[in-house]
Amino acid sequence: WDWSYERDYTPQEVQTYVTAIQEKLVPMYQQLWNSDFFENVYETRVSKQQIQDYVKSAAKHMGGVMEESWETLEQQKLSAGPNKYIGSYELYLPSYEVPFVFLYPYGDITDYISFSHEFGHFINDYATKGSYLSVDNAEALSQAMEYLATSYSLDTDADTLESLRKMTLANSLCTYVDQAAYHSFEHLAYKLT
Repeated sequence: WDWSYERDYTPQEVQTYVTAIQEKLVPMYQQLWNSDFFENVYETRVSKQQIQDYVKSAAKHMGGVMEESWETLEQQKLSAGPNKYIGSYELYLPSYEVPFVFLYPYGDITDYISFSHEFGHFINDYATKGSYLSVDNAEALSQAMEYLATSYSLDTDADTLESLRKMTLANSLCTYVDQAAYHSFEHLAYKLT
């Protein structure tokens, strides 16, 4: 923990954390996976324009550096085709002194969340000119933007926003449980001779 993340968690603190996830979050996780939530939200198809309008609306209503960042991103005229890398990311191009977002659209609700997440990275790099402090710092604004967009995208219909709020919460829940499961597996694997 200290070497990888510059944190000094004891094994006991980590185990307490993982146990709390198992006791408090796993039951919600199981309930989520046994429901028809994911099946229902993935049924709705979305266009590239809807995704852009969603993030643009959020940036516009937040104003300031958020809106300035959007205007810079919009000038890039991004597109994706069938032969592109399957995945989404953001990176800072130092030679041009500008951040860049690549979004591979799947045509479903995940595109809203992926684009708002990558736009959060874009804002961070736009505001700091690509300065990088840590993984935590890099993810703070991107993950916050997933949530903020659901409140500030005032031009998006209420049903879509409600689905996005639930999906963003579901993603966070799954991240905590999945990562605790990976940790538990790795812990057992490292004990093997």
